[in-house]
Amino acid sequence: MTRIKVLLPLIVLLLQSCRTVVTYTTGSSIDINETTEEDRSIVQWLQPLSDSLNSQMNEIIGFTSREFSPIRSKGRISELEQHKATLARLVADYTLEWSRKFAQKNNLPLPEIAVLNHNGLRNSIDSGTISLGNVYEVMPFDNEVVLLVLSGKQMIELLNYIAQIGGSPFSGGIIYLDTQEFAKAEINGNMFDSRRSYCIATVDFMLGGGDGFTMLKDAKRTIQTGTFLRDVIINGIRLETKESNGQLRPRNNPRIYHR
Repeated sequence: MTRIKVLLPLIVLLLQSCRTVVTYTTGSSIDINETTEEDRSIVQWLQPLSDSLNSQMNEIIGFTSREFSPIRSKGRISELEQHKATLARLVADYTLEWSRKFAQKNNLPLPEIAVLNHNGLRNSIDSGTISLGNVYEVMPFDNEVVLLVLSGKQMIELLNYIAQIGGSPFSGGIIYLDTQEFAKAEINGNMFDSRRSYCIATVDFMLGGGDGFTMLKDAKRTIQTGTFLRDVIINGIRLETKESNGQLRPRNNPRIYHR
């Protein structure tokens, strides 16, 4: 059977770009298995779209001599697993760097840290060339980058939750964790001060309480950027490849320690 390879996260975009109207009707289900014959009319209709999509997704946007790995385990994250999660630090760095430029350009509070969720990163970036499709495999969701202003109390709740889960993609400081609470934190070069507010960069999924980050729902201020995290990653890879001798820096420096 002929199979057309299409990246699932983009099917909706393709349909929208072609102004296709999908009509749902009630009827019996049809099982699809190895004996199912292909519909040549559908194959012929999809082929140009598939060819165009594959061409776009095969565009090379960067290079790395090392693998960038996500968290692959379940349950509370160990310090070793957190330190191995180089992809988490790469994406968090890009989020913070892009968000600071966005804030400066728009005269907004400057984010001091970026905090993301490990479950949002769905694949590794292998050594070698990096294609646009590779980034879609890492971040298949349309998560929007948002800036949040949190009170000192909300920051304590955030840092304590990071301690409970064992770590999170993080950029802009260092956190020392006990079992259920954080012991201390350095943010943007200064020790954490619970008497003041902080601006952080994250994504709208977490703003909605996703992956247990419920303390973000009541942020003192929420700023939507209108930019997907996936596009921030693509921009970061392009820019760093151009500026750092053609490949990405390793991100071996730990940011979160267990005590």
